[in-house]
Amino acid sequence: MLTPVLLALGACAAIPSGPTPPPQCVPDQLRAHAERAEAGMGHITRRIIVQNISHHRCVLSAGIPRLQLLTVQGVALQTRQQPFPYPGAAAISTQNIVLRSAETATFWMHYATQTGYGYASCPWASAIALRLPGLTTPLHLVMRLRPYGGLLPHPTCGEIGVTPLQSHRTNLPSARE
Repeated sequence: MLTPVLLALGACAAIPSGPTPPPQCVPDQLRAHAERAEAGMGHITRRIIVQNISHHRCVLSAGIPRLQLLTVQGVALQTRQQPFPYPGAAAISTQNIVLRSAETATFWMHYATQTGYGYASCPWASAIALRLPGLTTPLHLVMRLRPYGGLLPHPTCGEIGVTPLQSHRTNLPSARE
């Protein structure tokens, strides 16, 4: 027979200390969309918004999203991703982002829209498979783009610069400003 003291100690061990952190976000809780593009001199910069559309808090892991360009049929196109040092964008953070219902996280993507070399061209992408840090299944972002890169005379198709994922609380300039 257990003594009352041992029973009380066992009950204390089962009580969690402090608030329980929210679970990792899952793709069904999130929606991504692109803001209006900032364009100029053959380049486009777009802010991508990731919103928690569920009624529950969840955590997004810190880091840089991975992008994969897709055709209209969903076939992967050549995609070369690199860091994009957008003015005002935060450095890579090790702090995860807690998203309450309807809150957002953002990142910026940047790409060239011209080769600068005659009639050289790259294929059009109709969507992006967006892999957020910590998620195993990508989000699907429908948008039409044709990024270029590389050096003349041979353009490299699919070069995109990407900033780290940031909390909505980070003060970044809006594409509409």
